[in-house]
Amino acid sequence: MASSLFDPQIGVWMALGDGTFYQGTVLSDGQNIATGGLAAGNFSHNGRSDIVAGLFGAFQVALFTNLGDGRFQRMYYASGVATTNMLVVDLNNDGKLDIVITNYQLPYRPASAVVIFGK
Repeated sequence: MASSLFDPQIGVWMALGDGTFYQGTVLSDGQNIATGGLAAGNFSHNGRSDIVAGLFGAFQVALFTNLGDGRFQRMYYASGVATTNMLVVDLNNDGKLDIVITNYQLPYRPASAVVIFGK
């Protein structure tokens, strides 16, 4: 997957198994907002990698659930104003991935960290 700061799209390349890739899909956040942080993990517990992207300045992240056929379903979660980094880890040892989101300080907002616990 690839994205750059101030690019509202995320490209997902699928592996062919021989060391090469083909572009499977381009994900859009649905709001045309720059991507802040980006992480992948199996959040839906179906054996496929899902993608979470911070929406820079939108106070939320977009979670793209992998449907297994090249399509992704998009959901939004509150995250803070300026998502810069994300970490995917099982913080509470329940066997489900959690998302740790960091937001940098702005003149009108303090720096913060937000945790979204997996379901």
